[in-house]
Amino acid sequence: MKFNKLASIAFSFSLVISNLVQAQGTNSQSNLPPGLKWEPMTVVGFNTGSMELPHASRAEMSLARNIWEKEIESTGSGLTPGSKMASFILIKPYSVNGSQFVFSIFSSGFSNGCIPPANGRGIEDMYSVCPMRVTQMNSSKSVSKDFPEYCHLYPEPADKPGEINQSQIAFDRNTMTAYFRIIQHGKHVKSCDRTLRIQ
Repeated sequence: MKFNKLASIAFSFSLVISNLVQAQGTNSQSNLPPGLKWEPMTVVGFNTGSMELPHASRAEMSLARNIWEKEIESTGSGLTPGSKMASFILIKPYSVNGSQFVFSIFSSGFSNGCIPPANGRGIEDMYSVCPMRVTQMNSSKSVSKDFPEYCHLYPEPADKPGEINQSQIAFDRNTMTAYFRIIQHGKHVKSCDRTLRIQ
């Protein structure tokens, strides 16, 4: 199965709010240009108990909850009475021309829209394939659009995230294009490369 994706989304601005007016997505080969400045996507966890995760700021936690609150609250029951299943959100915000663009991916044991990794002896791939949510925010409102088939991989190890596994993003403000890739077992997984362009 091929997960390479080139997606194009269009945003328009009014005097008061910004609106998502058009979205297009097609499956095609996504060739990442050379010289990109890659950054890790931060993993934010909810209902994770004592699980050790890399540091996430309060602002990142707040953004993740604001964007994915419905999904966080609708996960299945956890291991203890009254608890919920753990959920994990990869997130990266960028500020452009007075608006904030937030790229985020939600994954949980019972999350809708995700294809979990295979399980069994000899399985190497550890990533889920989930929708990417792009959220445009300003001081008054926000609007989101989901795009399918983006790879979601937790950073590992927690004390040195990216040494083994990491989800990464590179954002070119000049062309308003976001590029995505994952590093798994210390190697670039080209089948997870994505390009998403804001027009």
